[in-house]
Amino acid sequence: MIVALLTMLALAAPAAPPPARLLALSPKVVGIGADDARLLHQALVAQLGRASGVVVIGAAELTQLAELGSSKLELGCDADACLAELAGAIDAEYVVFTELGRLDGRAVAHLGLWDQRGGVIIRRASGTADSIEALSRQLDVLVAELLSPLSARGVVAASPSTTSPLLLAGVITTSAGVGVAALSAVGIAFAKNVIDDGSWSTAFRLQAQQAGPGLVAGVVVGGTVAVVGAGLWIAAVVSE
Repeated sequence: MIVALLTMLALAAPAAPPPARLLALSPKVVGIGADDARLLHQALVAQLGRASGVVVIGAAELTQLAELGSSKLELGCDADACLAELAGAIDAEYVVFTELGRLDGRAVAHLGLWDQRGGVIIRRASGTADSIEALSRQLDVLVAELLSPLSARGVVAASPSTTSPLLLAGVITTSAGVGVAALSAVGIAFAKNVIDDGSWSTAFRLQAQQAGPGLVAGVVVGGTVAVVGAGLWIAAVVSE
């Protein structure tokens, strides 16, 4: 029964949209050491990659593709054809521009999200901190703000808004198990009261006595189902 429920929920779940390809260009750096800028930008790319529904192409991958295009040009490839092939290989729908620097002694990061198809910046995000290390701790907030237009479009699911089938199955299964166990326990209490109370007819007291084992089994089965549901619930929460 539980397997059938999970199968139904999985089939009913909406198909996830294809991931958006996002190109993270090398940062423009002013007043910050090259090593600090490189490490901070790597942390930014990693944070971008944590957003579900996004495939991030970093500066290293872009450099490799550019080198491939340059090699083809040296071999006599037509410039326009090579650039078209390079753009097709990247196929990025969005581009992230980054500026890293210092202002009045504070580390500053400016981010811009460019919509490649619309040809426009659709979101900017900025952060300042006393040090590069402190600024790096703001990257999760900056990335969430930067990608918020994609979340609104249903492209990025930084925090899933739909309940996963596994979590839903856990809630339903746990509720059903608790309900069966609770009703069986109430039935046991009522049957015991009938058996002990001499005002009830002998036939009814006999029926209550005969129902006892079935009610006890209901408590056991309901409790087992509730435990299974709780396990599904926990698994869903951990997987998220």
